[in-house]
Amino acid sequence: MNTRPLPPHLVRLITTAVLAICPYIMPSASAQCDPAWTAVIDLNTPPARSGNCIAFDTSRGVTVIHGGVDAGHYLSDTWEWDGISWTQPTPSASPPACFAAAASYDSARGVIVRFGGWNGQFLNGTWEWNGVNWIQRTPVTVPAARYAHAMVYDESRGVTVLFGGTGTGQVGSETWEWNGSNWTKRTPTTVPPSRSMHTMAYDSLRGVTVLSGGVGASGYCVDTWEWNGINWLKRTAPSMPPERMAAAMAYDRARGVTVLFGGLCPAGRLADTWEWDGATWSQYQHAASPPGCYTHTMAYDTIRETMVMFGGSDGSNSLGNTWEFAPGLRLLQQPVNTVVVEGSDAVFGVTAIGSTSIRYQWRKNGAPLPGAGQASLRIPQATRVDAGTYDVVVRAPCGQILSEEATLTVALKADFDMDDDVDMADFGILQRCLSGENIPADPSCAD
Repeated sequence: MNTRPLPPHLVRLITTAVLAICPYIMPSASAQCDPAWTAVIDLNTPPARSGNCIAFDTSRGVTVIHGGVDAGHYLSDTWEWDGISWTQPTPSASPPACFAAAASYDSARGVIVRFGGWNGQFLNGTWEWNGVNWIQRTPVTVPAARYAHAMVYDESRGVTVLFGGTGTGQVGSETWEWNGSNWTKRTPTTVPPSRSMHTMAYDSLRGVTVLSGGVGASGYCVDTWEWNGINWLKRTAPSMPPERMAAAMAYDRARGVTVLFGGLCPAGRLADTWEWDGATWSQYQHAASPPGCYTHTMAYDTIRETMVMFGGSDGSNSLGNTWEFAPGLRLLQQPVNTVVVEGSDAVFGVTAIGSTSIRYQWRKNGAPLPGAGQASLRIPQATRVDAGTYDVVVRAPCGQILSEEATLTVALKADFDMDDDVDMADFGILQRCLSGENIPADPSCAD
């Protein structure tokens, strides 16, 4: 571990407000099925830290964190969270121990891209994590060394987008993109004011990178910008999150909103949750919440449809807490298309979570099925009459959701090629199945 101090300007910003909690607008009450924060209990949690980088690896289904700082000690360890427990990989190579690097997951190439950081000096290394090892890339063109920048992966264009930061030269208003082999500096006609300690998230539904907050030469930034790959557009809304820096933000794909939590404002730490739907910022009220903090990080687990937040600082100490933010009522497992032979049982099922009082109503071709009120639906000795489209309405006290549709296909017993009739083609398949050992086996005979 390294013990070089944090940059002086950051120390001044933090020490002016470590003991206060910023005031915030009181939101209206939300329903039980709305998202809620939950503290995760895991005995094997990573050591406390702030300013680590984070990204969710969709191919392996894990949230990955790296680095950060605790009590002036810079960290270089890597940890992974699978929704049940934290584990620590032991790569043969790692990026330098540092604070406030940035990372994002490149879904096209299946790697986490990490850039920059601070450990007593500004860093400009480009590293990639493939789930086994960190590999340093050596592109011809590299952004200037910096830290406290933000990065996201734009999946529609297949590039990692980097904006801002503090570093060598005037880097705070620069836009860079990484295509997996080289960095390209973009020169849009409209650019957000220079800043660092801001947050970014990629809105996959609208195909834009969302930028919020941060701190610049003139103080805290109270604005929202979007990058469409060509230009930056400043967005306005009736209500905006209060000024802040060092917050955490990620995009919730299931609900189509960008979620923002916490940060540091002039008066101190924030513990509020906001959501941006592309037109409006809305604040959430929640019974339980992470403590006010800043320099924490957050990523969206697309498999479990859950925000994962780790670490940060409360102004006096680094934090080692894991928090998750997820909707109350949701389906983790959808019904799937099913094919059975006539006379066999057919089974559909779903897995719903988020309430202690969940009710089910299965439907066939949109019409409710009498007595079908369980998480699973069994159709005994299915016949051709049972073929059709099935789904289920899942209800809780706060509302209801509708599952995806699944098709039941019921094949005739002798319809080996499943073309909905029994003919000479089926007889041919049967003949090949029974022809003896000298005739190559037909794949249709497997069942």
